[in-house]
Amino acid sequence: MKGTTIHSISLTMKTIVCILAFASLVAARPQEPAAAGAAEAAPAAAPAAPAAPGPAAAAPGAPGAAPARTFLTSADLGPQFYGAGVNNPLALAPPPQVITSAREVVATNPNIRVRVNQDGRVEFTDQYGQELEVLDAFGRDPLDYEERFELELERREREFKLQQRQRELQRKAALLQHQARTAQAAAAGGHGAGAGAGAAPAAAAAPAQPRFTIRH
Repeated sequence: MKGTTIHSISLTMKTIVCILAFASLVAARPQEPAAAGAAEAAPAAAPAAPAAPGPAAAAPGAPGAAPARTFLTSADLGPQFYGAGVNNPLALAPPPQVITSAREVVATNPNIRVRVNQDGRVEFTDQYGQELEVLDAFGRDPLDYEERFELELERREREFKLQQRQRELQRKAALLQHQARTAQAAAAGGHGAGAGAGAAPAAAAAPAQPRFTIRH
């Protein structure tokens, strides 16, 4: 009886030891996935860092958002242009055709200056700012764009009317040529018909009876 009791106590102690050992293993194992999860979370957070250059990426778009420049600068016009209308964001820009005409004048007259006013008017001056009158070979003011436009319109209208007359003359000439060819064809057909009619009696006379009969 005493041996049985000792055996039971020994078995119970072994069971307790096994349970404690298993419990310690179970308590230790969950820490490994947690550590692994933390290790995996750290690399996952690393790619998020490059998102910081976002403001720098927006920088190239900033110039596009700026409003387009509408005023004239010295770099655009050249050293012979001056006045309150140059390098002034509040100035009205002259018509491009006027600037083109002014450039044509100063290109061949280096002593002439072009004053650009804030209201968009353009004037020729000398080197001291005294206003000059400049006329082209036809007596026109090269800066008077409206007058130049009207003259150009009149010139185009004259050219258009001249082209219309030329087309009308060409049409009439083509019609006369067609009528002449038709008349020639009709005349040639009439002569051919007359010749054919004259040949018909000769062909009809061929079957006439011979005057002599010859027998063998």
